[in-house]
Amino acid sequence: MRPGDMRDPLVGSPNLLYLRVVMRCKTIHSLTILMVAFAIRGVTGQEPVGPVCEGLKVSSFPNKEEERFGIVVMVGVGSRDDAPVFAGAANFLERVISRTPTSHSGPGSDAGLISRRIRQAGGTYLEHTLYQLSGKVEDWRFMVDWIGDRITRPCFSVQHVDYERDLLLTEIRHAAAARFTTIESELYPGHPLARPVAGRASSVQQISMTDLRMVHRQYYHSGNIVIGFSGGGFDEVANQECTEAIRSAFADLPVGVRDIAEVPPVQCVGTRLLFPERGHGRGGWLLTGFHLMTPNESEATASPSERMARLHVLTSYLSRRFAAFAREDREDERSSSVDLVSYRDLQRLDFVSKVRDASDMDVVLSRVDALLNELSLIDTPLLERVKEDRASCFTVRSADELAAAVKLTAWLNWEGADPDEYIRALATVEPATLTMVASSELRS
Repeated sequence: MRPGDMRDPLVGSPNLLYLRVVMRCKTIHSLTILMVAFAIRGVTGQEPVGPVCEGLKVSSFPNKEEERFGIVVMVGVGSRDDAPVFAGAANFLERVISRTPTSHSGPGSDAGLISRRIRQAGGTYLEHTLYQLSGKVEDWRFMVDWIGDRITRPCFSVQHVDYERDLLLTEIRHAAAARFTTIESELYPGHPLARPVAGRASSVQQISMTDLRMVHRQYYHSGNIVIGFSGGGFDEVANQECTEAIRSAFADLPVGVRDIAEVPPVQCVGTRLLFPERGHGRGGWLLTGFHLMTPNESEATASPSERMARLHVLTSYLSRRFAAFAREDREDERSSSVDLVSYRDLQRLDFVSKVRDASDMDVVLSRVDALLNELSLIDTPLLERVKEDRASCFTVRSADELAAAVKLTAWLNWEGADPDEYIRALATVEPATLTMVASSELRS
């Protein structure tokens, strides 16, 4: 499993067994080189529907799966928003909400989901929390009511809170014993982005039901939640009916304004770190990348929709060319990719490649250099294919694609933009635009 497989499309990072970092960090436009071994865990064309109530955004997405329905609720709170003394509170709350049923056969299970074969997914990340259900289209109303009930009216019982606490403490102890780490903990030590999502044993032990209720009141409100759904075969009437059902299910959600926790600015640490290799394998992953513009710098060059569209096109374009380099060397093209990692106050462009040992580092880095040199002369037909693929990002074919569409929609909404602006911005990306973006963003 490569690092990107464990990373959220917009935010987050994998847990790692082995990490090597060599960085040049004179400015925020920093070239970062990491040696990363195997991870430990194996639009629309339609107007977005909403708002449901003041501040709450709900969008419907065309669905290629005719017999499936999915709903995703994204809350703008993650581990970086935890108060230090309550590290892990956002994750703790998500687990209590997701795994505390009203009709159940035991803690962590729900007879209604099981009998209908509804898939439950989601989790807590560094800057957001996801709740997700997918199942047969005829069960859409049950899924809307189920997820709405738990998010707006969570059940805080001593039994279930203590049950989840015990599970969390066990996982935290296992992680500590294995010395798990993350990319962010090495790049930004001491910053909230470096916190483990699960928190620390000492903080989780003292988080009370009162504390969980406080986090729920602070972050679970209309201004900090975005909802997306997608129903196979849904027409305009069905979308409206589903929207009204969501309106009813989330009627008790408080009205609020998005409130982001104040955190110190990110400082990239220029330190060489070498962790001992674990296990018997010698293979791993090489990750090299750039920190991109700061928010203040980027606002001067483009709107949020324009900049995100350009970066997504650049990322997809580079990823295809990076994979082509691997094919030319008779390597598995799936072993190379380019990933855009976005947080509220920083973004990175990561080049990821599978390597057999440290001696392969120079080979991969030479590929990256060659790839960057190519950007002075863009392959126009490839660029057009990339733009066409990106333009379909709000048409979903799976639960994972629905989650990605909702996350992008949430980011755009919270930046004062919308999916339609993003789609229009994609069409404006020309070869000269891509060359300009690469020149201004990819600086060491």
